[in-house]
Amino acid sequence: MNSLDELTKKIESHTNTKKTKRTEKKAFTVSLELFAGVSVGSFIGYHFDKYLNCSPIFLIICLFLGAAGSFLNIYRSIEKQER
Repeated sequence: MNSLDELTKKIESHTNTKKTKRTEKKAFTVSLELFAGVSVGSFIGYHFDKYLNCSPIFLIICLFLGAAGSFLNIYRSIEKQER
């Protein structure tokens, strides 16, 4: 009976480890997606402003567009995983 309890604990521990790894992978993917969208949007907006020699209006606009695109991609990936 004691060995059965030990085996059950090992199986539960292994299952919890797999779930933790999946959760960490999802969190890393979401944070990377958000960072990439905001970075690319800021980069493009900065260079538009530099090229057009104007105030940082394109930086702000592209930053928000990059963040919105990132949130949309995150939403789509979460919705896809729930199916």
